[in-house]
Amino acid sequence: MVSSFNRFFLYKKSLKDLKQYHFKHLVVFGDMQPLDNIIVQYFKNINKSTTTMAHGLYIDFLDDDNNISSIQNKIIVSDYFLAWGKENQKLVNKYNRDCKAIVCGNPLIQEYKIPAKIKNEFFTVLFDWDIFEKENKEMLNLAYFVAKKLKIKISIRFHPSNNKNNYIINNKYIINDVDYRESKFIIGHTSSMIHISQRLGIITFKYDTDIPVNPVE
Repeated sequence: MVSSFNRFFLYKKSLKDLKQYHFKHLVVFGDMQPLDNIIVQYFKNINKSTTTMAHGLYIDFLDDDNNISSIQNKIIVSDYFLAWGKENQKLVNKYNRDCKAIVCGNPLIQEYKIPAKIKNEFFTVLFDWDIFEKENKEMLNLAYFVAKKLKIKISIRFHPSNNKNNYIINNKYIINDVDYRESKFIIGHTSSMIHISQRLGIITFKYDTDIPVNPVE
């Protein structure tokens, strides 16, 4: 109850602060987030144009409304959605007829520069958020097997939501403080980083499961 009460006042104060500014168009990070959603709805009601950015590559979980990733592509309230690719544009259009999806790509990819290779040879495992903890653990076990066979180290790129205490980290195989772009190759599951790595020209393997995912070529 206290948490909800505090959030109410955060939302109210945020709206009050934003009302002081005069603008024609509002852009938010992601209107699947409660604060962004409320702000967008308020300013739409006073005829402001609104745009939401993409948090990553959206995935169609069909009728699985217990999954937050499924819900977030079905409750877009902004007038415009900046999509990373055509598949995401199709997905937004499928569930949101009142929202116009515009393909803009991932602007950060143009800024990335592949650093010079370092002497430490390693590969990187891209963890998903902890709703896929089981698959993360399976990938990690696979990575240990590969590291042992190839005699190279593993770099783990954790998702911000991961509880690291849930995973068995064998420091014998782990290398820290390295740039994933220097990896010999990458192993991922559903992370958007799979597609970024491919665009950067890094050899990338997808751990194949029955979990829905954006097309990987």
